[in-house]
Amino acid sequence: MMSSNKSFDRLSDGRRMAWGIGEGSPQFPITSDPANLADWSLNRIDPGGCPDVGEPGGYEGPDGVLYGTIRCGPCIWHTVRRDKGKSWSTLRRQPDFPDSPSNREFGRFPDGSV
Repeated sequence: MMSSNKSFDRLSDGRRMAWGIGEGSPQFPITSDPANLADWSLNRIDPGGCPDVGEPGGYEGPDGVLYGTIRCGPCIWHTVRRDKGKSWSTLRRQPDFPDSPSNREFGRFPDGSV
């Protein structure tokens, strides 16, 4: 079972992605079903050294690369998907990116930057 406090994100190619946690591992499933009810591809992400994954989030970069974030302790951990959703990199701690107890949200500015 997957849980998340985030909504679905529409990707540039029309698919939808969910940001979630399931069975102690981040899960960012993707579907091409326009009703978002079927055909979800589930890909578990290797949590690396993060013992307690939490609060998933992320965004799609202007080049179509998908970026996922997870809270782990006082820091943000990061994963990348460069192959249109086939595989994610192992979670890695972002050393100079401290986290606060609030949610983080991502969005796109008018110039296209995230």
